[in-house]
Amino acid sequence: MNKHLTVHHLNPQPTIAVGEPLRITVEVTCSSESPCKYLIRPINYQKPFLVKFDRSSQTSEINLRPGESYHHTVIANFLQPLLTDFQHFAIQATPENDDKLEALIPLSPNPLQVIPNIATLIETKLETICEYDLGTKIELSVRNIGHTPLENIQITVLNKESVLSGSTVHRIQKLPIGGEETIDFIVDGAVLHYQVQCQINDSIIQKEFHNAIQPISANRNTARIYRFMEPRSLTKDLIQWKELPKNREIQPDYGYYNVRGPKYTYSLSIQPNDPTATEVEVFSIPGEVEFSKGQRQGKNWVFKVTVVESPLLTRATHTDYLVHTSSGTTQGEIHLKINPTLKRYLLISITAGLMITVRSAASFRADLLEDDLSPASVMTDLYFLMLENKLNSLQLLSIPLIFCLLWLFNRVYRRLIN
Repeated sequence: MNKHLTVHHLNPQPTIAVGEPLRITVEVTCSSESPCKYLIRPINYQKPFLVKFDRSSQTSEINLRPGESYHHTVIANFLQPLLTDFQHFAIQATPENDDKLEALIPLSPNPLQVIPNIATLIETKLETICEYDLGTKIELSVRNIGHTPLENIQITVLNKESVLSGSTVHRIQKLPIGGEETIDFIVDGAVLHYQVQCQINDSIIQKEFHNAIQPISANRNTARIYRFMEPRSLTKDLIQWKELPKNREIQPDYGYYNVRGPKYTYSLSIQPNDPTATEVEVFSIPGEVEFSKGQRQGKNWVFKVTVVESPLLTRATHTDYLVHTSSGTTQGEIHLKINPTLKRYLLISITAGLMITVRSAASFRADLLEDDLSPASVMTDLYFLMLENKLNSLQLLSIPLIFCLLWLFNRVYRRLIN
């Protein structure tokens, strides 16, 4: 240890990723009591095959006189993960009057962990899917390109204010070798800033990414390219549904308006976002929903809606509408869920229950699955059938069970639609 030279390591960094630049800055001070000046050479590592130094911007060597101090900075890049210490870095000092007294002065002990570089483990790709009035739909894919399974991956969007729809923090429990995960966003901005963090063995590694959001290429039709991905919550027109004659307002459910049929009527009110609108036209859904011609009431266009079908299970559908303005025509969408009526389930349950009985085949005069069949005629057949055989009465207990199963199954099916 040279008593006339002191080396002070400034702001040691505890962790660094493989291939990332490690900035090492030291202050070398020569005591005023030193009998000579020293020739100071750059920092080196005891195992040079593990570290690559960038010495393009540093002085190769300097003469340090007694009482002087010298700041020395070097950029080191580790070539593989390891656990080391800064004391394995050293400065070479040679006194002017005796070359044989050349000494290596190590840096002060501070642990340094070199962790895997996430850029060599994870590949990210940002792709523009389609464009809407208020934002751009993008898809971020994260793929494991390394040779080790990754765990506890977290993708965090840093510019959260630009995200109109989508999770700003996404977690992936495990990502096997070659595995890929995709995340959808609707954003309003030109760049997506995000951080990817993952765990490998016992190390937590992370890296920030900044990807530009590329516009749709000019040779693609950007109008409703992916209709099924339309962000329904981003509609700019004010839409209001009411059930008639109760005039009860229907709130959207996951972007859908719940209606029932057959012969249920509703009121649809559309207030265009463009104040120059001259007409609003809504297209009927053949065999499912019919819309009358719109009547203008102030800023709104009001339509009478008739549901003409009662499906066996809830059915998701949509219709288009056009808004004609002084500057052109714009298009919007209305998404509906047509739900079956309890009357439909009751008739089906009674039909199935009667078919279980011994004499059911000769008891029916018509197909009970038709919606226009009177429940009174069904109850009449049911009454006489019960009088003929007591066993039939017991078998008819299946009717409420079938009704409950139909209702429960449709509830689960509705959740799958959502």
